[in-house]
Amino acid sequence: RRVHELSLRAVVFAGEKLEVSELRPWTDLLGLDAPALVNMYGITETTVHTTYHKVEEQDVDGLAANRVGYPLSDLSVYLLDASGSLAPVGVPGEIHVAGPGVARGYLGRPDLTAERFVPNPFGPAGGR
Repeated sequence: RRVHELSLRAVVFAGEKLEVSELRPWTDLLGLDAPALVNMYGITETTVHTTYHKVEEQDVDGLAANRVGYPLSDLSVYLLDASGSLAPVGVPGEIHVAGPGVARGYLGRPDLTAERFVPNPFGPAGGR
């Protein structure tokens, strides 16, 4: 019987909010690079993933915010304030996602689609 050595290159966390500080026992034992630990934030409207962030040492110290990272290549992510304007750095807001990776709407729910798939003021005409 032949035994193949496997090499795990990445552990991807998705779904619920990642409590990054809980990774400390893992990182103390194995470090952060072999395998890479990746936080993938996602919303229903993009099916699975929206952003990615490779976990870094400062993320697991227990004091850091939960960084969701950078948008995937077919998406744009905007943090908007209550008036729909871009929120300044450090100011809380609501995440809005645009681009080809976003669904067209909710199947059989035109009311909800109209409510949640709003026009994108930062992208091409007709974008949502």
